[in-house]
Amino acid sequence: MPISTSRKLVEAVIGDVLEVLATDLPQDPASELMVWAAAAGCRRISFQKKRSNPDFWRNDSVFVVMHDVIVVSPITATNLSLSKGLAADRARTVLAPEPSVGSTTAAAIQALFEKYDGPFTHKHIYSKLSPLGHPRLELEV
Repeated sequence: MPISTSRKLVEAVIGDVLEVLATDLPQDPASELMVWAAAAGCRRISFQKKRSNPDFWRNDSVFVVMHDVIVVSPITATNLSLSKGLAADRARTVLAPEPSVGSTTAAAIQALFEKYDGPFTHKHIYSKLSPLGHPRLELEV
């Protein structure tokens, strides 16, 4: 059967379903974080694996590192995929600007990237809790 005939047959059979399906499904949290960071100009963000218990051989935790600074401490879950997604989601919460807080913005983070050329250290960045209890990265004052 030619391809055009097959396509017409498939469209006739599942045409109603094709109208409802959307292609704008959200990406996974790790991809969203990487795209968001790249759009802000950051190319040095990574996910690293760790063992929560050194007696076991299996890595079961994931943490997020940006410019040699741990943005999210190790998150342990039932599997590494879930740990990575949770770590990415928390990293986005830490780094993303919140209009209600106002103290940390994408511009401040980008200014920090531009000010310090090279690996960041803990003296350049510190963690602070927002009014909602989320850790936030702040410029050192």
